[in-house]
Formats: sequence, C-alpha cells, structure tokens
Amino acid sequence: MTPLDPRPGAAFNPAPDPVELAHLATRWVRWVARHRQPANPIGDGSGRHAGHHQPADVWFLAGTFGGSAQRSCVVPAGRPLFFPAFCWWQVGRTDEPAEAMDSATGHAQLDGVAVALREAGSAQSFPVSGFFNNVVTVWP
Repeated sequence: MTPLDPRPGAAFNPAPDPVELAHLATRWVRWVARHRQPANPIGDGSGRHAGHHQPADVWFLAGTFGGSAQRSCVVPAGRPLFFPAFCWWQVGRTDEPAEAMDSATGHAQLDGVAVALREAGSAQSFPVSGFFNNVVTVWP
C-alpha cells in the first residue's frame, strides 16, 4: 500500500514513516469492512462506489480480488491517496503475523503513470468491525 499526493507538481514521499503506513493500512482494512456486498469497493469494477465512507484526511482506493482493475473516480483536490497494489489479511484473533506471500506481486498506475510502491502493514492484530456480508470479516 502506498500514500500518494495527487496534487499537480507534488512530490511523492519516497520514504514514508512505517508507523504512519501501518496506521493507514489498518484504516484501509476498516474502510473496506464498512461496505456491504455488492457495493464494496474491491468488487466495484467501475469506481462508482469509490466515494463511499471516505475519511476527510485521505482518499482510499480499492484493490482487487486478484487481477487488474481500471476504475474512474473524482478525488477531492489536495487529498492524499492510499491504496493497495497487493493486499492480504488474516482473519481471526491472533498475535501472529500473517504469513508472507513471497511470490505475490503488485503494481499501480495513476493516470497512466507508474506509482512507486512501499510495503505497509500492521505487525499487530487490530479489531475490525463492519457491516454484515462485508469482504473482510463477513460478519458484523
């Protein structure tokens, strides 16, 4: 997952703070869990649900269930982006980190320009509440 400043001429921070990235990754998972099927952003092929439940300080974009996606949405001016090029989570109560997926890859483009990616995630378990039938926990 990566934060990106979409403002014209704004520079992407090549060395974001790992603690901030972990916090954003946690918030992103919780954002996804706030959506019910079929209006969840991961399964949204067009981007029409991209604006649902967005926080005021960052704009989350969705990943996919595998494969690629090309979506369109309007992001408020000056809002930094955060999104996964590849993501996975481990459901259940555990203090063990999710197993690494060494063969997994991801890439991202924004308006046709490749985006530099940074690893982000939470080494600690965190609670996630969501709507029934969400793609993260399935249950509330």
